[in-house]
Amino acid sequence: MKSYHFTKFDRDMVYGDTNITLTRSHVLRFSSGFYKTNSLKNYKYVILFYDKANEAIGFQFTNISTKGAFKISTEKTNSGGYTSIVSFLKANNIDPYFYHGKYEWHKEFIPGIGETFVVDLKINEDAIPF
Repeated sequence: MKSYHFTKFDRDMVYGDTNITLTRSHVLRFSSGFYKTNSLKNYKYVILFYDKANEAIGFQFTNISTKGAFKISTEKTNSGGYTSIVSFLKANNIDPYFYHGKYEWHKEFIPGIGETFVVDLKINEDAIPF
């Protein structure tokens, strides 16, 4: 006879993916899974970094409003968050038309910066006109 070890489903468990999305309208969206897994409800701002050579965006969450920090807005359903990053994209010549899409992330310890979330940008194949 089998021995089962069930766990009860709890609605507060993380659901959905944990991806980050860059939209064509210059918005960085944090999925509900990412929002909950990383406790974004506890933060007000995100600080962004750009590595041009590796085409990567780094970001850290904080409650301190510093120069260049972007305000995190919460989805109306409290299930995710987003921030408009028009100035960051323009300053770094990142065209969201070519780079829009969902991104997986990872954490890195960056000397001089600290623990940082990183997404490696890639050109969206749907944006290529061939």
